[in-house]
Amino acid sequence: MAGPIQFRRGTAAAWSLANPILKAGEMGLETDTRKVKFGDGTSRWAALDYSGGGGVEDHGALTGLADDDHPQYLTEAEGDAAYSDITEPVAVAHRDDTTNVHDHGQLAVLADGDHTA
Repeated sequence: MAGPIQFRRGTAAAWSLANPILKAGEMGLETDTRKVKFGDGTSRWAALDYSGGGGVEDHGALTGLADDDHPQYLTEAEGDAAYSDITEPVAVAHRDDTTNVHDHGQLAVLADGDHTA
């Protein structure tokens, strides 16, 4: 019966200090960052790239993207501008049964008859 598979592992600082050469295909795990590198049999640890899945913490590291390149999200200023025509409080449209439809209040794009059962 085969035993458990174990990989070479150590903290990022320990890897940097030792700067070993991993065998071709050998995996090294940084236990504190959870990042992984695979050896090529000739390059020292510091020269190896991290394998995928380590994550990108700063969008500046992604070519063509800036830290605010998420068009699906509104900044606070964009949200304020988008909803500035709605005055407080906003009435919420809902049905409490199949016959009574409540006023849509200030939701301009909906009319009282816009619900379907």
